[in-house]
Amino acid sequence: MDSAVLSTLSVWLPCAAMIAAALMARLPWRSDAMRWRAFMMLSAIALFGAAVAAWSGAAAQPLVWWAKATPLGLGLALLVQFLGVVISAYSARYLEGQSGQGRYAAALGAVLAAVHLLLLADHWLSLIVAWALVGMALNQLLCFYPERVFARLAAHKKQLADRLADALLV
Repeated sequence: MDSAVLSTLSVWLPCAAMIAAALMARLPWRSDAMRWRAFMMLSAIALFGAAVAAWSGAAAQPLVWWAKATPLGLGLALLVQFLGVVISAYSARYLEGQSGQGRYAAALGAVLAAVHLLLLADHWLSLIVAWALVGMALNQLLCFYPERVFARLAAHKKQLADRLADALLV
């Protein structure tokens, strides 16, 4: 396979792996530990893809009309995915025994996938869509405990800030 094709695939791998993680997390699993192992494996694959893209010179390759890999974007994608791996490892331990772990893992995967899309955005429409997706996914994380008043208040404040940011972005 051509090195340019491999570079391009490595740019898309983090986003694709985290979309797969988000979808997979919502499936019924025999145990939450198995769900988190699969999530961590996909997170590690995404981290590997981000590292390959950052070090392979993938920024020189054109992607599609609405997405472009830049050195800064690829470096940030590597940082974001590294933090995603750390957060998911912590979350697996912290949420042990809690109900709704699949919902949380799906929201975390969606946040990471949306941020990867945001970092690749090269057109104002893709930027707005990715920004909105990040906001919606983060709202799901903030409302993980909907019975907690402060969680609902934080989600409401964030939604107001998101709508203002959306309007200013447009």
